[in-house]
Amino acid sequence: MPDDTAPDIYEAMQLPSKARLDERMAKNLFYQQPKFTRRDEALFTKDIERITLRYALTPETTHLAPYRD
Repeated sequence: MPDDTAPDIYEAMQLPSKARLDERMAKNLFYQQPKFTRRDEALFTKDIERITLRYALTPETTHLAPYRD
């Protein structure tokens, strides 16, 4: 998704400002996942420049209560 459309999506979702993080994530965190294959890693390395965690939606940062069954 192009960066120029992302702000419009976030604004439309009306996410709480206290949930905003804008933290960069290391790609190697994904490589360590058990189902991440060598092919996935090659595509990921080639096609993904960086990963930014924009928001963390937790009970502390939203008005939503955790799910209980």
